[in-house]
Amino acid sequence: MRTLLRMLALLVCASFAFAEFNGLPDYVQTKLSALQKYPRASSILLWARESHALDADGSQIYEWHSFRWIPDEAARDNYGDPHVAYVEGRQTLDILTARTYTRDGRRIDSTPHNAFNAIVPEGLDKALDYADFRQMVITLLGLENGCVSELHYRLTTAKPLWPWIEGRVYFREEYPVISRELVVTVPPGAVLNYRCDRGAPDPAISNGTYTWKMTEQPGYLAEDLQDHRLLLPNVVFSSAADWPQVTNELRSRLETALAGDISVPSSLRDGLLKATSDEARLDTIKTWVRDRFNRLEFEHPDFGLTLRPMPQVLESGYGNSLELAALVSKLAGTTGVNAQVAAWFLPDAPVPSLHAFHGALLSVKLDGLRFYCDPLEPRAEFTQAQLLGTTILDLDPDAVQPEEFRCRARSPYVNLTIALDDLTADTLRGHGTFSSSGEWGIYEKMRPTDPAKYVAEIVHVAGLTIDEATVKTLEPARISANAVVEFTFHASALDTADGRRILPLTLLDFKAYAGGAPLNLTEREFAQWIPLPGEITLHVEAPLPAGWRMERQPASASPTWDWSQGVTRCEIRESRLIFERTLKLAREWIAPSGWKGFRAWMLDADTRPVNVVVFTAN
Repeated sequence: MRTLLRMLALLVCASFAFAEFNGLPDYVQTKLSALQKYPRASSILLWARESHALDADGSQIYEWHSFRWIPDEAARDNYGDPHVAYVEGRQTLDILTARTYTRDGRRIDSTPHNAFNAIVPEGLDKALDYADFRQMVITLLGLENGCVSELHYRLTTAKPLWPWIEGRVYFREEYPVISRELVVTVPPGAVLNYRCDRGAPDPAISNGTYTWKMTEQPGYLAEDLQDHRLLLPNVVFSSAADWPQVTNELRSRLETALAGDISVPSSLRDGLLKATSDEARLDTIKTWVRDRFNRLEFEHPDFGLTLRPMPQVLESGYGNSLELAALVSKLAGTTGVNAQVAAWFLPDAPVPSLHAFHGALLSVKLDGLRFYCDPLEPRAEFTQAQLLGTTILDLDPDAVQPEEFRCRARSPYVNLTIALDDLTADTLRGHGTFSSSGEWGIYEKMRPTDPAKYVAEIVHVAGLTIDEATVKTLEPARISANAVVEFTFHASALDTADGRRILPLTLLDFKAYAGGAPLNLTEREFAQWIPLPGEITLHVEAPLPAGWRMERQPASASPTWDWSQGVTRCEIRESRLIFERTLKLAREWIAPSGWKGFRAWMLDADTRPVNVVVFTAN
């Protein structure tokens, strides 16, 4: 009886799922049969068409048309009131269709009279210079579980910010996609630069129209993707001729915004009088701007690249990343500090465009050194390691195209060596050496702080106190920083249990250097990005007390995964305990096939019962 009821329930659900919705286009109706493959999906994009068109007069037209399956309350919350961003006075928004199709045959239309509300985005309501950036909130009426929503709108831009069309489209999303199209049209004689990546197909090209189509794609676990959208099928495109055109346009806008004189406020002048070096003056300016200005962000392709004249930015008390970087650059110039604005792309910029613009950096020249830094964070709070995986377009006249920020050290490393004096003592004592090179951000983090305090943050020993720490090497090179610190310490005695002594070996946090991988995932669909190839080593030595023997130790192993490996060794040699754990990262990406091995090794390096040495005394 129970089995029969389940079968009847499935038949009822199926009849609802595949009902002939009144007025639903045939090319969408045929997609409904795919719903049975994804019974747990909280939303399914049945069909979507996204188009970008550049007219000969420079105007641009963007159009979005989609049909989405709404199975539950979560989908209603996520997709029930889409927000469409636009710039009032420069863009015209036409909402062509906002409709709900219900299973009982009703069609409910949203109209300007009952469901469209233009708002000033949160955060911009007190920024008068940005008041033309708006969002149209489209409330889809009549939503219920098991309905289909349709959204169709057009954005016409008469005065584009840039004289080319650009964009990046990801064909797959967190929930299943049954059919998706991208269409880009350029005027006669124009050529579209594009790149298809991660399985996106090549386009069909006809008379200046480029069309990409992808069929059914499953959803994915957001935690697995870990915000690395570049791993999804995508197409990036631009009608800009080349990088010099893009660079010249951006440089020209910056020169206009930076033109003329600027008055340095008295509160900043007072702070600059206390600065004793160019670097201190730059940090003073950054801190002054950071503490007094609101850094605003808004998801619209024009917002982050908006540039007002610097006196206007100074008087307003707010700005986007590019404007505030330009303001710091302008103020730094009044003190003789050379800090130029550079464009920062994340993750990359594969075709000439500014679509991947992530924000602005400063390209600084001090004491014969040249380096990139955050426009608002002092050097102690921003490190070169944060630039890994990004691309930078320097606006110097010699700049040709963006360059990936890479470590110039041949083999970046972090090495912690600890020697314990007496494992039987009530207070453990010992000495150690911490050394590093490459883009680990060591120079920036160590330079402004006490070395003992810095080492205490790195070494994980119960009851640790650093008695003395001496910096032996701290090269001031911003690109390939080298640091060596020697230290002495004391700490709590070894833990005891059932007459045994326990030495934990979680003395160095490998995860801090190897990236925050979600180790709760036993399998992965996507590759895992590790911030930087290199080598991380923990080496521990201690004399073995008379009568002690090693009852349990971490398993000695050298697992290899996707051209990288982890090595663990533990042995007694000439009456000394010698332990070493090394993580070698030969690549920045670990393939899904290598994830299990890497995950197991990282877990064994974490705080776990297997990551200890247990001693017994005769």
